[in-house]
Amino acid sequence: MSLLKQILGEEVKLACGCTEPIAVAYACNIAMRAIGEQKDVAHIIVKNITITLDPGTYKNGRAVGVPNTKGRTGFTIAAALGCLNPSHANPLQILEKVESETLAEAEELINANIVTVNYDESWQNFCIHAKILTSHGQALVVIQNNHTNITSVEVDGVVAAAFLSQSEKISTVAESSYQELLKKMTIRGLVSLAETMDEETGRFIQQGVEVNLALAEAGKKIPGFGASLNRQNINNTDITSRIKMEVACATDARMSGSKLPAMSSGGSGNQGIVAILVPYIFGTSKEIPRNRVLQSIALSHLINAYVKTQTGILAPICGCAMAAGLGAAAAIVYQIKNDITIIGHAINNVAGSINGILCDGAKSGCALKVISAVDAAVTAALFALDNTFVSPHEGVVGKTPEETIRNLGILCIQGMCNTNGVVLQIGR
Repeated sequence: MSLLKQILGEEVKLACGCTEPIAVAYACNIAMRAIGEQKDVAHIIVKNITITLDPGTYKNGRAVGVPNTKGRTGFTIAAALGCLNPSHANPLQILEKVESETLAEAEELINANIVTVNYDESWQNFCIHAKILTSHGQALVVIQNNHTNITSVEVDGVVAAAFLSQSEKISTVAESSYQELLKKMTIRGLVSLAETMDEETGRFIQQGVEVNLALAEAGKKIPGFGASLNRQNINNTDITSRIKMEVACATDARMSGSKLPAMSSGGSGNQGIVAILVPYIFGTSKEIPRNRVLQSIALSHLINAYVKTQTGILAPICGCAMAAGLGAAAAIVYQIKNDITIIGHAINNVAGSINGILCDGAKSGCALKVISAVDAAVTAALFALDNTFVSPHEGVVGKTPEETIRNLGILCIQGMCNTNGVVLQIGR
């Protein structure tokens, strides 16, 4: 398998619902399946559900809509449904379908006060502990490092080794080798990697375009920032306004709990929306050849993933702006002029302009942030193409785009290490 296919296969996935609550639902689902298989029982009664998360994960999913729940939000309903809903071939689509009877059962569990969701302030990295007590025993499932990476399954304190092996096959666990390779790459290397795209990969990228455009169409039909932009700019042919509207509509739909999937990037549906739709709409409006547009989207995904090797999977800063936004700006420049220096200027322009956008959790207001990210990405790219850019050593901007991205990582890991905890204290 080529490195491009491996990275895209791990970083770009269909996801129904915000990935943090869905990951919790997946962990609970695995726990119930483990008990059922270990004890050889079909019907299990749930007696208690205890979810413990790292602060970043807790922050990111506590207020976001969950699909097929009639507007319910957060981890509690996701955990209950994860215990009750059937499994899915794609873990991130586990709540793609929820029967009305299952939703009613989940609400009964919540009303019985047996579902608890907390966070551990000492956990710095992505981590989910799902402990389920049932009529036939207790299971503990641990997910770490990414949304489907199961690292431990125990039933009544005994490691379920055979089941864990099965779970790993289902969850397509990311190999650290590709992440280490990605972390050491340069923007030039990422451009070269994007250009290895074959027809199969091109079709996969096109699928992401179609999925996220469908989500945008759904967003136009619900109250939100995207629909408001659509009303305001109904006769406006400005390309940046159109991109902002489409991306905001897709984000509105996703954050409200749409049952439609998004093609995510780097574990985030909203980042996938920005990484895909910004270069796609820009490129098609400028009549850029289709293959080059798809290659630019591949580059956008690669840069999004590359940034997150430095900042972490759930950074204190907004990933739509400081990961997907950088990727989208680079993709736009790539479409017009494949010049590494200009691509680097576009990345630095985004980082130099909106590096302070804080991630205070997934919610309806994320549409406002993606609007800012789109505006910054398109503007940064156009400035770079006009040979106008932020000079080195202005704020977080370094001599090279790679240095700038490393600086963003330092800002997140060292400078903002207490941010998630403070945000959670404010939001209590």
